[in-house]
Amino acid sequence: MRGLFQASPLSGGQGLCGVRGASQDQCACTLTCVAAVRAAIDGTRSARSLIDCPAAELGRYADATHLRMTRILLFVVIAAVACGSGKAPSSDTEVQRAASAAATVPPAAAPDWLTYDAGNFTILYPPNAKLVQARSHPGEIQGMGILGPQIHVPVSPDVGPSAGPAYQLIMSTFPNPGRLSTQVWVDRIRRQANSGPMDSDSLTFLQPADTVFVGGLQFLRLEPFCGDCEPEELYLAHGDRIAVASYVFDTSFPGDRDQQRKTYLAMLNTFRWKK
Repeated sequence: MRGLFQASPLSGGQGLCGVRGASQDQCACTLTCVAAVRAAIDGTRSARSLIDCPAAELGRYADATHLRMTRILLFVVIAAVACGSGKAPSSDTEVQRAASAAATVPPAAAPDWLTYDAGNFTILYPPNAKLVQARSHPGEIQGMGILGPQIHVPVSPDVGPSAGPAYQLIMSTFPNPGRLSTQVWVDRIRRQANSGPMDSDSLTFLQPADTVFVGGLQFLRLEPFCGDCEPEELYLAHGDRIAVASYVFDTSFPGDRDQQRKTYLAMLNTFRWKK
């Protein structure tokens, strides 16, 4: 843990916080936050003690790649909720919500993850998830859904309770007898989707794909229009097959979206073609 949280010495006109022109009050706040973070990581103080630390100060000293995964998840989520605006949360509900998301959504593949064997590819998934037949939204792509556990996210009384699966990743494959490249396959999807009377400024216009590198593989990602939800489809060609990974950020999956994305990428990082 040494070296993860350090204050910069007074030099070159910079304050103790490592910020040029920082006031003494700002520096004191920084040091208080550093002490709180250290104590929370060490387990000698509750992570709830972090709520008085501004997000900018917490972020200055947090290096997530070097922290133990369980505790840093709780730290990052609570820090984001509690310190995002530099103010404490209005009630314990927000802390409960952060803790629920951190405890439910895994950050990376673990040794106890299970294997889904689709015949032409395999992928690992968390042991608290289940396999279900599913269709993507809005693309209606049929596939095997990796459905996260049911969670309940506390919300304010005027909104009402929010419950549902923590996440869902749908894996699909299609024949590719012409052995088209991923780019050609995706371009065909876009041409078909954009064949109606519209222009590039239309909300339903399917924009060009961007590239996502996961586990040494190069996927192309499309983001179809979905109104108030945010779907993503990742395509990958291999020989005479095309794989598609689909997921959607929507209120029907009430888990924390940042953690959902990390979970999807963690699962896709284990994706392997069998031949």
